[in-house]
Amino acid sequence: INKHVKPYPYALSDCDGISRLSINKNEGTNSLLKSDETKDHPHNDLFYSLKTIKIVTKKLDDVFKDEEIDILKLDLQGGELNALKGATNLLAEKRIKSILCEVMFETTYMEQCKGTELISYILNLGFYIFNFYQTHFHHGQIYQTDILFIHNTLKETISQNSKHFFMPFSKYLLSIR
Repeated sequence: INKHVKPYPYALSDCDGISRLSINKNEGTNSLLKSDETKDHPHNDLFYSLKTIKIVTKKLDDVFKDEEIDILKLDLQGGELNALKGATNLLAEKRIKSILCEVMFETTYMEQCKGTELISYILNLGFYIFNFYQTHFHHGQIYQTDILFIHNTLKETISQNSKHFFMPFSKYLLSIR
């Protein structure tokens, strides 16, 4: 319905090929990675795999050969790092301006990278953390969050523009001291 959204019939990864997609009890938990069904998850048995299907995988570099990406939204159930590794040209050529990425701090999938590893990878690509969104907790501990990373080349522009939309809380805190 939205002419600005174009669906693609494949999964993002660090290589082109064929992979297996785990179809779980809850479609929001489907992943190229197998669920770690031994863990205590906030969604309990919704991570349990019902079956796997074959799916074509592509690298972001091959999907967007000539385009620039203003916002790359990644919510790949543990596959975010692999997708970014498939975007080496886009990232080296600074054709991705920002990344909104789900980061999991608890292992949910087999062979899933640690949240801190994913964050470090993105920071080392020349991005900085702008903000956290939709943070979820499990038994009082941070479980996952979406992080908006902005490329360092846009830092000054974003800083100036964001002043119009966000309260300058630090200014008020400083005046209280």
